[in-house]
Amino acid sequence: MTKQYPAPGFLDRLNKICQDNDITLERLAEIAEVEPAMFEAYATGELKLDELTLHRILDYSGVDWMWLEHGYEPEDLKVIGDSEKLGVEYFAAGKNAEFFASAIEDTEHLVVSTINIYEVFKRILAQRDEHSALQAVAIMEQGHVIDVSSEIALTAAQISIENKIPMADSIIYATAKSGSAILWTQDVDFNGLENVQYCQRIV
Repeated sequence: MTKQYPAPGFLDRLNKICQDNDITLERLAEIAEVEPAMFEAYATGELKLDELTLHRILDYSGVDWMWLEHGYEPEDLKVIGDSEKLGVEYFAAGKNAEFFASAIEDTEHLVVSTINIYEVFKRILAQRDEHSALQAVAIMEQGHVIDVSSEIALTAAQISIENKIPMADSIIYATAKSGSAILWTQDVDFNGLENVQYCQRIV
């Protein structure tokens, strides 16, 4: 079943932005450079919420995009940090499967980088077969799949330099930061970083 976009409650979230900034919905529409009636059309799905309008609202309000679009509080969102281990542990019922299960099975709050999909598909394809790899990807795609945007790429580059983290890991962490999500990982490279749920790997 296709998820409604934006998620239900979009108008309520816009009204909260207005309340927090002491402006009217009409003024927010001016900032977003749309007619006020278009907010209702976005909320009902009559019109698709375009990226430019979305970013104007985000730039003005400073709210998290996952909250504005989907209604999720940042602390509820989860990103898998070490997707190669995910391919070995969760999808192959390894010793560390339970740690990953609490994140990946909560698909409503799961945020997935396209890098996660690449790594999991590649790992399972190499170890098992294409059918198993596609099944794993299908599970991951039940979450919110996030492409690598220019903004995420630039943030990842800074993270990589500052923390000496490889490219793929930096992109995944940048994806988590873009939605103020919690990164779930057993990768020691992430241990101690902000908004990271780290658990030592069982060997």
